[in-house]
Amino acid sequence: MELDKNQRAIQNEYLSTKNDIFICAAAGSGKSTTAIHLAKITPKHKKMIFVAFNKSIVDELTTKVPDHVTVSTIHSLCYRTLRQNVRLNLKLTESKNFIYCKQKANVEHIRKYNSRMANLFNLAAIINLMKLNLTDPIPEKITELADNYGYMVDSKDIENIITVWKHIEKTEKNLNPKKQGMMDFTDMLYFAYTKVKEEDVPKYDVVVVDECQDINPLQYKMILRLLKPKGRLISVGDDKQLIYGFMGSNLSSFNDMRNRPNTTELPLSVSYRCPKKVVAFANTILPGTEALPDAPEGVVKIGSLDEVKNGDYIICRNNAPLIEAFTYLTAKGKRCSIMGKEFGNSLLAITDRVDNINDLNSLLEEKELELFERGISNPKKSPQYRALHEKVDIIGNLYNFFGSMSAVSDKLNDIYSESNDIKSNQITLSTIHKSKGLQADRIFILNWHLLPSEYATGEQELEQEKCLQYVAVTRAKKELIFCEI
Repeated sequence: MELDKNQRAIQNEYLSTKNDIFICAAAGSGKSTTAIHLAKITPKHKKMIFVAFNKSIVDELTTKVPDHVTVSTIHSLCYRTLRQNVRLNLKLTESKNFIYCKQKANVEHIRKYNSRMANLFNLAAIINLMKLNLTDPIPEKITELADNYGYMVDSKDIENIITVWKHIEKTEKNLNPKKQGMMDFTDMLYFAYTKVKEEDVPKYDVVVVDECQDINPLQYKMILRLLKPKGRLISVGDDKQLIYGFMGSNLSSFNDMRNRPNTTELPLSVSYRCPKKVVAFANTILPGTEALPDAPEGVVKIGSLDEVKNGDYIICRNNAPLIEAFTYLTAKGKRCSIMGKEFGNSLLAITDRVDNINDLNSLLEEKELELFERGISNPKKSPQYRALHEKVDIIGNLYNFFGSMSAVSDKLNDIYSESNDIKSNQITLSTIHKSKGLQADRIFILNWHLLPSEYATGEQELEQEKCLQYVAVTRAKKELIFCEI
């Protein structure tokens, strides 16, 4: 490949030094291409692994790197390492922390039952965050963590958290393969960190971490354990694209990678993807991206869905407007598909439970009652209720379009596609989260007013909404068009 000056600097640093390298890569700057190039110039006797964010990236990278290079998600790697080294008999139980909180936390001082349940859910969530952030069970650290994630805790909460934490710690220490225990998704990583000896974790000469802005502290510690004593860490990421905070990622691990001893920081700041006007608009959201000197001017404008044609992408903050756009365009005879097969499957699971449109309202009423009984004082404002409400709205729109619930069920598999199943002879619709890593000549951003989300209130949440705006804008290779429905 022909390298630009930034890529040459990275190659020279890689070949002429033994330093770790931190690559701060703007959207469309060729970071994956650069990382793949490093893999190709790495001698075959060197063990190298790419740590990718999700399975679709793993599948893509596997076809592009040499055969001797391993590609894996950190989740898959940790769980595989755990199973190879520790005999366990565990049942996946996502409510595990809540179960332990209900058993061990003393909440009798809270008079109302609903308030007690709400308190227990908050305690369970904080305990999960403690694992993801490797937070010590001491009052000052717990208070700081809770503040960072928007939880209000008092001294009694802290006391309960420490009590439950010690119980979980004791239970997990004494897990017996002859007796089934519990684990949640966080434990797949946490048990690999706490139960597998460091020397039993597979070791590599070179560890490349893609999208390192999305790494949480627990994942980061496991990544460090992959390094041989003189191994090199190549971190590639962009703090302007941190959009997975709800999964525990934060800038602390990103900055830890950046500030490691003997680490050289090098930029990939020039976007090969975006034209000048798109780059200029992106810089009004979060600065730091450069356009190529000879990049085309490009187009940034207000338009309408009537302009959309095959090969275009429509992206939106939320799912529901995408269905409105889908039915609008389909009615005009245009071929469309929405990215997110797993979301389509979740809709299918709902349609299988109902016979008509009235049953959807019953589902919402049942969810509201369930959440109220679990201690949520205002169920309609809870994330669980909002998520179901959005799905009910989507199914309702499809019901009105296709005429029956059975027709909706039949069509859902055709409406939603796999993330890597993009066709040029159709219009592709996607949430911004799903669009990460994708690009198109023309990007239509639907209902820009939904950013920032009305539910984003904290400083960290609002910053991530800016990152979502940046990610959305920088998918465009030629034209960026804002439209409403």
